[in-house]
Amino acid sequence: MNWRCETCLHELCDVCIPGGESNFKRGQPRCPVCTKALDYLGDGAHKEPFWRMSGRLFGYAASPALLAMAVLAGALSSTLFIFALFFNVVLVRYGLTVIEHLSRGEWQRPSLSDAMTGDISLFIKQVLILIVMYAVPIGLVAISPLLGYSLFFLALLGTPASIMTLALTESMISALNPAYWLKLMWVIGWPYLVLWFALTSVTSAPGLITTFVADGAAASALDFISGTLTFYCGVVGFAMMGYLLYEHADKLGIGGTGPRGKDLAPAEYERREALGLSHIYAQIGRIDDATKVVERALHSGSADAALHERKFMLLKLNPQSERFIGYTDEYLRFLVAGGRVEMAVSAYLDVRQTNPKYKPSSPDIRMALARGLAARQKWREAKVLLVNLHSQHPDFEGLGDAYLLLARVYLEYSDSAEKAGKVLGFLQKNFSELLGSDEGIEVMSLYRRLK
Repeated sequence: MNWRCETCLHELCDVCIPGGESNFKRGQPRCPVCTKALDYLGDGAHKEPFWRMSGRLFGYAASPALLAMAVLAGALSSTLFIFALFFNVVLVRYGLTVIEHLSRGEWQRPSLSDAMTGDISLFIKQVLILIVMYAVPIGLVAISPLLGYSLFFLALLGTPASIMTLALTESMISALNPAYWLKLMWVIGWPYLVLWFALTSVTSAPGLITTFVADGAAASALDFISGTLTFYCGVVGFAMMGYLLYEHADKLGIGGTGPRGKDLAPAEYERREALGLSHIYAQIGRIDDATKVVERALHSGSADAALHERKFMLLKLNPQSERFIGYTDEYLRFLVAGGRVEMAVSAYLDVRQTNPKYKPSSPDIRMALARGLAARQKWREAKVLLVNLHSQHPDFEGLGDAYLLLARVYLEYSDSAEKAGKVLGFLQKNFSELLGSDEGIEVMSLYRRLK
């Protein structure tokens, strides 16, 4: 599903609500049921679980600029505190931007230069959030060990959720609110635990390197490697969190932060919108509204087969109405003119089930349908359309061809050589040249065998 109405809780796909930003007017699209603005959930495309995207996520931090920054972090972080602080600021600011970008499905890396300059308030918020998250439980341990350790465990488990919340909202209050962490963890479900273990593994790996060597040249080399991996793995961790949000954007209701939908040409948008809205209206019993939507699109000049078929199906819900019978003639003509004779035959047979006396008013349509019915060997139905055409439509230009077909129908359907003979006599008198055609010769041969 791509759209959700928070008022009536309907969820709709991009077939029911087509189009993109260039097609929507201000305040659109709106729920067809309650007319309230819809929330965009995302493109509805299949999203691989983040653990299957590990190759791409680890490669996310492998751009030349990020690798160069990781090497500098490894070389300088252990020399002066100011360098360590700088690289931490860059990592956190850049990482929060990565989360925000990937949560929208944007794989284009944000600019690293933006993380190196300008406002550092988001970094300060992140540091203060982590201090509060862990200082409060530790302080409570002396008062109530059970409560303190429980809150510490919650903070430990909720750290990724808090970081993701800050990246999306930039609100320190929201990021410190355990209710937000728990909601995010609950909505994502068990994949959140997979993320937590993955983040723990990725971010802990650099520190483990230095635990085996105490000092000397080897220790300096390992400090460099550890610092480099810390920056690199940090970016990977932020990318994992961003992708997890993107993967579950529909459930979290954050899919609408980017461009909504897929832009369509105006005429195509009008066509698809009419089909989508009419489908929804028909489902909830608003047949008149569904019909009006389709008619409005047809009146704008569209000759779309799907729109005509939709109107036909909607009007057929009241098969005895004059409106349905009147439109059936128009619909059959549209199909025949477009070369869709098979569809026209099926529609005609469908109408005859509820209106046995119905016949198209135009002789050319009756002739086209009769040919289609004869091809299906529905001789009786073809005969109904052809008999008495000479009296009902004496000026019909295709009368000779129609009666040649009628003669075949009599011979194939009822083995009635007598009736076929009368029709052939009419043709001999009025359209003798047709009896010399290939079809005429074939019908005459069949007549002589049955006579």
